[in-house]
Amino acid sequence: MSEMSVYDVNQNREKQVGLHIQYVQARTYKKVFAKIIDLLLLAVLGILFFVATRATVQAFPGYQKIQERVNTTLEDSGIYIRDGGELVDAVDYYNNKKDDLSSSALMNEIEGVIDKFYSYVDSLVDEGEIEETDYQKMLSDYDDFREQITYSETHLFIRDGDILIKNPDFSRGEETYTIYVENVYIPFIDSHLRGYLLNYFPQYLKDTDFMSKMILLVELPIAVFLSAILVYLVPPLIFRRNRQTIGRLIYKIGLVNNDLFAVPLKKFLVYVSIVIVLEIALSFLTLAIPLIISISMMAFSKRKQDFAEYMVQIQQVDISKEKIYRNKEELEVAHLKLNRTPVQFKNITFDENQ
Repeated sequence: MSEMSVYDVNQNREKQVGLHIQYVQARTYKKVFAKIIDLLLLAVLGILFFVATRATVQAFPGYQKIQERVNTTLEDSGIYIRDGGELVDAVDYYNNKKDDLSSSALMNEIEGVIDKFYSYVDSLVDEGEIEETDYQKMLSDYDDFREQITYSETHLFIRDGDILIKNPDFSRGEETYTIYVENVYIPFIDSHLRGYLLNYFPQYLKDTDFMSKMILLVELPIAVFLSAILVYLVPPLIFRRNRQTIGRLIYKIGLVNNDLFAVPLKKFLVYVSIVIVLEIALSFLTLAIPLIISISMMAFSKRKQDFAEYMVQIQQVDISKEKIYRNKEELEVAHLKLNRTPVQFKNITFDENQ
């Protein structure tokens, strides 16, 4: 006998006996921990998808051409050095070789990074890629920077006519070379040379801007979307009676509609859309503000609903003792099996105080 036929038969009975089903509201700490578990799964899957998505994007010939052009610029500028087939930051590269180089040799190598950069810029001026005025501005900046640096109230560079030279009166023995490296050359590379690439190299700026947008607008959104689908949509479609994520499954929490039956598919899809778009996605753009608001609502609102639950009017309930029914027919069939009497559905309630 089908559920529908049982329901139809019992509608014709003259005497009806009511059944009171009491859902217990899920404890706040359980809901919070369930949410944390889901967020951890989201983070792990997000990292995996991001790595896979980034590898896929980088495999495209057009992207590889842009990446190669950026790498060529970095290597030719001297700011990066090719080491074992990989580009390594020149400052880090030489710092790692401190044990193999004397202080004077290290100073010469770091100073050589700056000299190579200006030689590269000079060659680009000859090719017409950089304006002569910009090149002179960069040279002037280097002189102004060195001329202002002092150590123990002594200038490290002084003027000799039109030329800026190391101050011959400044001497701290072997430490002198380290002082020049740490107070002049490395700070200038970090604070000026890297900035010059963005300010005076239009093609480099265009290429790096494109690569950044690919990360922010393609790679990250795809990773977040796919991981959110696996965490917030797939498990509840599998455990469709209780609409459980892995976190809610662990803590035996289910979702019920405002009529206290299982959440229908269309309403659940609206709920998931709000979670993914307004809670998860926007959190990446606003320092997790939507997520904080949602958790705060769960902890302090009257009915302990987070933002998405409040918007679609569903509740999280403890299902460790009580079953969630899909519809009235299923509830009446279950009641008939136990008591042989139909159900008065107006007596189904939700207990917020337990």
